[in-house]
Amino acid sequence: MRLVRGLLLKPTLNLLTWTLKHRGGNSLVGGGPLGWNWYSTLAAMATDHHGDMTAFGGTHHAHSQLGGVTADQHHTQDHAARHASGQPDAVTLDTSQIGTGQFPLTRLPRAASGQFVEGNGVGADPIYNALVAADIPNLAASKITSGRFTVSRLPAMTDEKIWKGTGGDVEEVDMPISGIWTFLETLSPVNVASISSSTLTAYDMFMIVYRLEVLNTGVSAALCMRFNNDAGNNYGRLLLDMSVAPPVWYYWTADKFKLSQHYSTYKYGAGVVYFPGNLGASHIPIVNNSGFVYTSYHWIAAGKYSASADITTIIFLGEGTNITGKIEIYGKNFA
Repeated sequence: MRLVRGLLLKPTLNLLTWTLKHRGGNSLVGGGPLGWNWYSTLAAMATDHHGDMTAFGGTHHAHSQLGGVTADQHHTQDHAARHASGQPDAVTLDTSQIGTGQFPLTRLPRAASGQFVEGNGVGADPIYNALVAADIPNLAASKITSGRFTVSRLPAMTDEKIWKGTGGDVEEVDMPISGIWTFLETLSPVNVASISSSTLTAYDMFMIVYRLEVLNTGVSAALCMRFNNDAGNNYGRLLLDMSVAPPVWYYWTADKFKLSQHYSTYKYGAGVVYFPGNLGASHIPIVNNSGFVYTSYHWIAAGKYSASADITTIIFLGEGTNITGKIEIYGKNFA
C-alpha cells in the first residue's frame, strides 16, 4: 500500500515542482535561493525587448523593437523634424489624397516671363510655352467692340478699283471713267475780310461749293475770289442782263472774280464754281453757278483767269463787307 502511494504521488510532485520553478531552480511564487521572483523576471524581459523603458524621451528605438508602443511615445523630441520633407520618415501622398484647398502661386512651377501652360498631348505633362498665332481661336467680328482698324489692316485693293456696297459683302468695281472728286479742304470764315486755302496740288479740275453770308449790306457788297494771291487785273467776268429783251451779255476785267453781288435785299450767296487747275495757260475758264447779282435778272455766268500759272491757292474775300459761312474745295484728275 505504501509502495502504491509513492508511485502515484512522485510524478505529481515532480510536475508541480517543474511548473512552479523557473530555470535555475528559483520558485515562480515564493522565490528561491537565487533571489528570483516573478516581478524581477518580467522587468528583465522588458529590458531585453525594449531597452531601458525609462529613457523613452531620449533614446530612439526601431519600430520593430517597440511592439504596442506608438511613434509619439518613443521619439517625441524629433518626431516632426524626422517627418519633414527630405527627412528619413518624410510622408509622401498621391495627389488623389489631397482632396481640399488650393496651392498658393508660390507652389506652382516657375517658367520664363510671358509663357503659358500648354497641353502636351494625352498622357503627357503640360509644358510652359510662348503664345503663338495658332493658339488664338477664331473670333466673330462682333467680339471686337472698340477701336478702329488702321488703313494698313484693310484688305488690299486692285489698282483703279473702288468698293461698292451690295447689301452683303462689298465688291470691287471699276472707277468711273471721269474719276471722282477728292475732298481737299473746308474753310469756315467768321466775319473776316478774306480767307485763303492751304497750298493745293494743281488738279485737272477744281470745284468750289460755298454758302456765304454778306454782312453790312446797307451798301453794295460782293463775294469774290482770287487765285495764287494774284491781285492784278487778270480776271474777266461775263454778266447776263435778263432785264431787257433780248438778254444782253456784258464783259469786263477786274483784280478779282466776282461770284455774286448783293444789296440789302440779297444777303446770302451760294453756288458751285468749276475751273481747271493745271492748264498753265493764259486763259483759264471759270464756270459760275452762283447766286443773284444786282437783281434776280442779272447773273454772273462765267469768266476767266488770264495769268499763265497753275492754280495752287484760292482766296475768298468780301468787297465792301466781311464774310461768314462755309466753303468746301474739291479736286479731280481725269482717268
